[in-house]
Amino acid sequence: MTLSMITYVIVLSVYTISKHNGFSTYAWDLGIFNQGFWTTVNLDRVFYYTCELHLVPSGSFFGIHFSPILYTLVPFYYLFQGAESLLVAQSILIALSAIPVYKIARTWFDEGYSGLIASLYLLNPALHGVNCYDFHVQAFLPLILGYLLYFTIKKNWGGILLSANLAMAVQEQVLFIVLAFTGYLLVEHLIVNRKERPPIRAMLSGVALVLISVVAWRSLSVIAISYYNPVIPDHLRAGQHFAVLGVDAPLKIPLHLVRNPGSIIRALTFEWYNKVVYIMGLLAPVIFLVFQSPLYLIPTIPWFVISLLSNYPPYYRIGFQYSAYVNPFIYASMVAGFGRVSQRSTGLGLRRNMRILTVALVASSLALSPLSPLTRGFYMSPAYQKPVQTERTGILQGMVSMIPDDAAVLTQDNLFPHLSNRENAYVMVPSTFKDVATWKNAIGWITSLETEYVLIDMETDPHD
Repeated sequence: MTLSMITYVIVLSVYTISKHNGFSTYAWDLGIFNQGFWTTVNLDRVFYYTCELHLVPSGSFFGIHFSPILYTLVPFYYLFQGAESLLVAQSILIALSAIPVYKIARTWFDEGYSGLIASLYLLNPALHGVNCYDFHVQAFLPLILGYLLYFTIKKNWGGILLSANLAMAVQEQVLFIVLAFTGYLLVEHLIVNRKERPPIRAMLSGVALVLISVVAWRSLSVIAISYYNPVIPDHLRAGQHFAVLGVDAPLKIPLHLVRNPGSIIRALTFEWYNKVVYIMGLLAPVIFLVFQSPLYLIPTIPWFVISLLSNYPPYYRIGFQYSAYVNPFIYASMVAGFGRVSQRSTGLGLRRNMRILTVALVASSLALSPLSPLTRGFYMSPAYQKPVQTERTGILQGMVSMIPDDAAVLTQDNLFPHLSNRENAYVMVPSTFKDVATWKNAIGWITSLETEYVLIDMETDPHD
């Protein structure tokens, strides 16, 4: 397993850095995070970036999302400053998530089989999709949520509380996942495993502490976001992501579904083919084993409701960071289901089942992973853009290197990450067809800038 993790880090780091060098990474979101870390380390700013100053006047990423977990990477970034460092750090974080998978597998299997299961986990195409699309804070979740599940299996309430709080430090949306997780705890220990449940007082105390943490994190995130962005523009709210359903905020979904049940069909059938591919991509390789242990999927319910009722494609496509909300639970469910099936199998049956699982996971990786040569030409997300090195990209690299480090520069989406190691780097804002007023405001702000350099290459930016 250790060799698999090292191989994963090397392969994914080289691959994503190659994409970056070929100008297939973007301001949204590698450039945002690189500039945010650079200003934090060098200017004592709070993850300040310039891409959305027209939406967040303070310039702090915390004006959009409250993600204090980012501070854990500040020492690493201080030593190795650059977008490449974030890509490597992301690969390391995701590779480390194989450790809790191994520990969970050890509940049912010996060391050899557990190591193989953890190694196969690193072939997961949804995991590659998170890793191959720029840098996102959700990269912390597979590791943290994996340990949350491991501590749950071991009935380690201190570990559960620590993992739940670390997960909520990733981003405020994780609160809904943790709330659903407490529901799983109650169902698992009060109903399903009544004979093996821990003392009722200890379990309820643990659940209460988790719920108190949810309330505390909710309050803290509201305070922090309001502090850095007192007047949040409509463009930053998630309402437009549920226009087909007919609500302007995710929290309004439950009541809306009760009052307008017919809207469920309209929302589910919106781009239904992409939603089917999304579900199959997440579940197909392990679908029968997942149904052997479905309770682990309870914490995924909030995200599946949000994503499948949405009209925002990144929510329901593999290749974006959002798969990290559910992937740890899906894989843990698979491991538990496989363990229960194996308990009913002989030695030959176990080896046969392991071969079937191996073939299924390898096949899914070949069919859907951004790393696979078979996915060339896929357009599900920027994760599927392959590394490209041409004479033109070489010329662009030379032009980028000619711009002084302290110069103010205006550039485009896919060039911004290469120039974001500075305070005065700005990006041309992509057109927002559904919010023309916000786009005009952004363009007006950008045209008022007087940067020393402007660097644009229309051929290498597919968004223009």
